[in-house]
Amino acid sequence: MDEPLLTTETVLAEVCHRLVRARAALQIVTLMIAEGRLVIAPVLAENPERVADLLNRYAEMDLGDGTLVALSERIPQARQVTLDRRDFSRYRRADGAPVPSIMPAA
Repeated sequence: MDEPLLTTETVLAEVCHRLVRARAALQIVTLMIAEGRLVIAPVLAENPERVADLLNRYAEMDLGDGTLVALSERIPQARQVTLDRRDFSRYRRADGAPVPSIMPAA
């Protein structure tokens, strides 16, 4: 993959929490950031109102998902990789379009 991966600060925090016992994986994530292969977009800090709107609209949405939907509105051509097929099949951008997603089989 030539292009860097992009995520939000909130999703990065969720990932790091899940990797707390997988130190090697946590170190890889950190190195990816240092090498520019993983870029962190400050979506919550820059668009808190939009994320709040999404959380209000979708009762099942968590904060990380809200930041990813808002990020997809900011960069509409980007596709996200998610295992959360159920939720991301329902979420919609402000224009009503689905979030472009790659959903590998779990």
